[in-house]
Amino acid sequence: MLEEIRVNMITRIVSKRKQCSSWEYNYGPVIKKKFDDNNKEGVDWKMIWNGKNGCEVKKGRK
Repeated sequence: MLEEIRVNMITRIVSKRKQCSSWEYNYGPVIKKKFDDNNKEGVDWKMIWNGKNGCEVKKGRK
């Protein structure tokens, strides 16, 4: 059973990496859509990288 779980996890990781490699930005399309929708309302979102694999999202006004 553990071997099946391991194989399923490896397969899932590979498929997610392939999916993520097609992104135009350092974040996914769901986050991009939220940024775009909020920008229409006059809210300015900024992603600030705070380390090797992390970021902060700051909210402000245009």
